[in-house]
Amino acid sequence: MQKQNEITSMLVQQQLTATLPQHEIPVFDGNPLQCMSFLRAFEHCVEEKTNNYQDCLYLLEQHTKGQPRELVRSCTHMAPQQGYQRAKQLIMEHFGNEYQIASAYMDKVFAWPVIKSEDVDALQEFALFLRACCNAMSEIQYMEELNIPSHMREIIMKWPYKLRERWRLTACELQERRGFRATFEDMVNFLERQIKILSHPLFGDISDNKPNPVMRRTHKNRTTLKVNTKGSSFVTSISAPENPISVPTIHKQTTAANLLLETCLYCEESHLISKCPKLQRISHKEKMEFLKGKGACFGCLKVGHMSKECRNRLTCDKCHLKHPTLLHINNKEPSISSAFVTHQASVCTGAGDHDCTLSIVPVKIKSKKGNKVLQTYAFLDPGSTATFITSTLMTQPNLQGTKTNILLRTMGQEKLVPSHCVTGLEISELGENNFMDLPEVYTQENIPVSKTNIPHQQDIENLEYLKSIKIPELDADVGLLIGMNAPKLMEPWEIINSKGDGPYMP
Repeated sequence: MQKQNEITSMLVQQQLTATLPQHEIPVFDGNPLQCMSFLRAFEHCVEEKTNNYQDCLYLLEQHTKGQPRELVRSCTHMAPQQGYQRAKQLIMEHFGNEYQIASAYMDKVFAWPVIKSEDVDALQEFALFLRACCNAMSEIQYMEELNIPSHMREIIMKWPYKLRERWRLTACELQERRGFRATFEDMVNFLERQIKILSHPLFGDISDNKPNPVMRRTHKNRTTLKVNTKGSSFVTSISAPENPISVPTIHKQTTAANLLLETCLYCEESHLISKCPKLQRISHKEKMEFLKGKGACFGCLKVGHMSKECRNRLTCDKCHLKHPTLLHINNKEPSISSAFVTHQASVCTGAGDHDCTLSIVPVKIKSKKGNKVLQTYAFLDPGSTATFITSTLMTQPNLQGTKTNILLRTMGQEKLVPSHCVTGLEISELGENNFMDLPEVYTQENIPVSKTNIPHQQDIENLEYLKSIKIPELDADVGLLIGMNAPKLMEPWEIINSKGDGPYMP
């Protein structure tokens, strides 16, 4: 009876095994990261199911390519069992030893591209690979090199900047709490936690691109009809009225201009806010205050983001610059030829009893085509629509610019000045090599600030709330002015509010 029960149990187990999906053996091409998984799959799917080593050797040849296949073929003239065992041994020696596996992991992690801000998918992919490295570390001794501080720092520099700042704080807290520095596994755990936060289904995406509240009110009763026309694409939306007595209003939307045709924010009638006759009659200051109060963008008049983040700025019908026609300021002076580049720049007037400290920071700049790095001060000017570089600084990296004329508007005055348009510049903070692209840069003889406007460490050393700030200093002039056409460079990561009569620090 016991023998019969064992046979029955074996038959049941074999029947269950037969119902499993068919195993697939991958083709091995010599990648050290796949060597162990390939050999285990082959042993389970082939070697355990046959005693014929000749079949094992031939199937091993079929499931390899490139150099691994040449190694297997070199063993086919041997006795089947000896040849099969020797073929597996050669594969392990050449592609599966611990040093090669560790080198393959580290080569891949150090060659990983830098991840852009808010790219959660790319961050998730990197975190999964780092977790694989962490798992391999428990079995492969050579993987311990990832715990070396310089290697950890190189990996961290591939993260977005904000994530690096959070890790710096976490690493400091771990060292204070445990008495020894953070490890590679701590870094992987931190990254996975941050991805979990960024991927939260409800609060993960906190960007400003939120739907218009007017659209939410009419979304349930809106039917969208797509009409294809030659040369343009139009969408006609028929919205059911909130008041049953009123007649349904038909709106049209030109996708090329990305305009929303809906209830006007100002008069609540059915037309674009940019075409509102009542809003056009009020003063420019009143228009700006109204749009600011509604949280509308000054570039496209939409609600949900700021003008510095706007990617769909409207073009003025009067001056052809990048702002809505509604916000155009009429100029009593004669119009200037549109062949010239027009920019608005702030200017230091020299008024007042003493010089003030401005947002001037030490930076490094270089050309994308060269390796020469220059150090200078950059003035972050929110009152300028363009970025400028001094003519002296431009000649040092041997940059080539295109001759042009620009119309400078400062303090209500306009003047046409010769300049050069320079492209291909990169900028980075002084202590790092996190270079970011600069937009088109125009040359000027001087930047309208002086060395007395540069902040120094001695200016803040007596202020308790700014003691954590360290200001590096250069023996250089202000050679760069960064305007609002570089919003990523202008954006402050953190602001320390002022106390009393002291300054604030972005």
